[in-house]
Amino acid sequence: MKGLKKSQVVGILQRIRQALQGKGTLIPKAKIPILKSYYIYERKKIQLDISVANYLGVANTQLIKQYVQLDHRFKFIYFVIRRWATQRKIHGAAYNYISSYAYCIMVIHFLQKADPPVLPCLQDVPPDTPPVFIHGWDCTVLNDLVWKSSNTMDVASLLLDFYKYYAKYDWKKRISIRSDSSSSVVFPSAIIIIEDPFEITHNLGKTVRPQNLAHIKREFERAYKILSHPRPSLSELLKE
Repeated sequence: MKGLKKSQVVGILQRIRQALQGKGTLIPKAKIPILKSYYIYERKKIQLDISVANYLGVANTQLIKQYVQLDHRFKFIYFVIRRWATQRKIHGAAYNYISSYAYCIMVIHFLQKADPPVLPCLQDVPPDTPPVFIHGWDCTVLNDLVWKSSNTMDVASLLLDFYKYYAKYDWKKRISIRSDSSSSVVFPSAIIIIEDPFEITHNLGKTVRPQNLAHIKREFERAYKILSHPRPSLSELLKE
């Protein structure tokens, strides 16, 4: 699959869509063409994003998997955030909002900034670590890190702090999960900057428009207010 042209990738995705009996929407003009599809598992619709020859995407997926394995609280917080963002209509790069992957990066960033940290930085590797490059990007990570966070906060408390963190966030600052977040890469027209952990010239928040960021801010403030209540309601948080 290496070295495929974009048109060839689109052609393969079209054939996959045919094999799925037309179940899915092809997005050929995306930076990485994808087929958005789904399958039914135990009467639940599971959303799928299918791509071809996306080696950086594989590296990103492996990185997220490693973070999930380091602390079980991460996945529970992310599941709530994704559901909340979907219910409150602030989800999806196609709609000029924040993508699922970008929200995932936002959760990791927050958990790294917690005091004490819930998650480490897996890209903070020793200088003598053999580098791993994919398409010219440094994808070197710690693969065998033994990690035990000294942060004892439960999921509910961390979720409240997550909403507080972004309700008060200075959105002019980039959101990064790399060890060196002082990148020289600039995005002059970006409303928010959510840095891809490997392809650092790729801003995951580039599709967000000013009016959409205003909406996102209001939703973070609303969520923080709901969870700050003496009797917080998850159903109220997730209400459409």
